[in-house]
Amino acid sequence: MPFVDGIRALSATYVVFHHIWQFAISDPASPPPSWFRVVNVFEYGALGVAVFVVVSGYCLMLPVMAQPGEQLPGGVRRFATRRTLRIVPPYYAALVATSILLLSFGDLRAPSGTPQDITLPTFTWPKSLAHVFMIHNWSEDWRWGINPPHWSVALEFQIYFVFALLLLPVWRRYGRSASVALGFAIALLLFALGYGFAAPWMLGLFAVGMLGAALSVSTPRQERIFGVGWGPAALVAALAVPVAVAGAHTVTTGDAASMIGDVAIGVATMLCLVWLSHRHLDEPSSRSLVGSALTLRPVRFLGAISYSTYLLHYPIVAAVTILFVGDLDLGVPATFVVIAVVSWPIILAVSVVFHRLVERPSRSHRPPAA
Repeated sequence: MPFVDGIRALSATYVVFHHIWQFAISDPASPPPSWFRVVNVFEYGALGVAVFVVVSGYCLMLPVMAQPGEQLPGGVRRFATRRTLRIVPPYYAALVATSILLLSFGDLRAPSGTPQDITLPTFTWPKSLAHVFMIHNWSEDWRWGINPPHWSVALEFQIYFVFALLLLPVWRRYGRSASVALGFAIALLLFALGYGFAAPWMLGLFAVGMLGAALSVSTPRQERIFGVGWGPAALVAALAVPVAVAGAHTVTTGDAASMIGDVAIGVATMLCLVWLSHRHLDEPSSRSLVGSALTLRPVRFLGAISYSTYLLHYPIVAAVTILFVGDLDLGVPATFVVIAVVSWPIILAVSVVFHRLVERPSRSHRPPAA
């Protein structure tokens, strides 16, 4: 579906500017003026991760829906090999690149009063090994180490195996609702066991993406949900996201509030995917305004390099802030603008090079058929 890269582009850009916002507001020079509150829209970076996870479930389920008996094309082994080649080599390359940057500049490994401090101590044997084996997302001591956004890469890689070995068999045997319910049941169990910090509800959101793929190809566009069409349903769900996020952070805090907001945007993303899919499949020559915007060439280009951008942006923002901007005493608004203006072009340039040299070659490799 051509609009998928556009959604990835928006999600990656939002996450980047979330981290720019985080570093900007850590500037102690002066409190931000009241008008700067509008920039607080970038406060909830995990929402971008939730969108990525739903899109991932949607994209991986589409080819399954096209197979007889809803089987994985090529089987579980081929699926695991392809997902590993897609995710792991770029992850390791980004991990090495980040480590080289951190080792090259001692200021990035020292307390700075910025979000970079969450990575300290930067390198310990347990933390480093956990990153190598991609299990660091299950420890509060390791989760944010080295390159903080990488926690979600590890989580999504783990979800792939739950998808192939558990969610999909349940889907085939007991139906779509059972698979989605199982995803959220596992999430709630892990939450109750004290693993809310690991965002286990992302498993449920992945299943929501799976459901979106099924509804996109097996449900007539004319069918209505809760008495309205897919487009209005997606619009209402999207408008409900800021209400859900604000309400969640009013009545609760921490992981519970994050879960409510992530689920809200996850459901909205799924409905949007179903609506856009129906428009694309039923009327390929007639695109909506949203669909047209998401398929603009520059937007799709940003989506194509979004994984590279996600992997590499944080250490670049940290380096720009700590090494170049931190001592300028600019105030929060100016700091935000300077970090954005300096780091965004660097992030794009590095992402393009990384995508061409690392990500695209690993993606284009085809494992032998089983």
